[in-house]
Amino acid sequence: MHDKKHQNLTLILIRYLDSLIALFIVFVATCFYWRGSWDIITVYVLPDNEPLNHWVRYGIGICTCFTYFLLPHIKKALEHKSEICFVIASRCFMIFHGTLYMFHWRGLWGVAEYYQGTDPLWGWITLAVTYTLLVMLGCSRHILWPPFVVPIDRRESLLVACNRFGASVSIGVL
Repeated sequence: MHDKKHQNLTLILIRYLDSLIALFIVFVATCFYWRGSWDIITVYVLPDNEPLNHWVRYGIGICTCFTYFLLPHIKKALEHKSEICFVIASRCFMIFHGTLYMFHWRGLWGVAEYYQGTDPLWGWITLAVTYTLLVMLGCSRHILWPPFVVPIDRRESLLVACNRFGASVSIGVL
């Protein structure tokens, strides 16, 4: 009985420590990474033309959906390669995909901020309409972005695209 209590206490402590690491290291590092990348993007992509800067970033960012078509080919090319080859290739892909994602996210954010401003009425309307849409699509948990949940880079399905309807991603869709 004592052994089981000790195992439970150990598990609780490990989970607590894991949550602290996620909250105070991973979450903070992720926020600063995103902030740094959008500052760099702002400096190098049409810095003197604010609305065009946002629209161009958004347009480039939309290309992120095409990166999913690369995943099966990258995964197949890495099937019989060493782990170090997988690690390097997958990290390069994640940086490329993450950069496009940042373009998409920050571009759309900038477009909304530029045209909408900070009017509270628009804020409430946007919040109500988009949350209703997310609930209807069954995707409302995406607004939570819980800092206690950290996906690990070393999972086998790292280069497998996940999507809303479970459809397999292939180049034949184009």
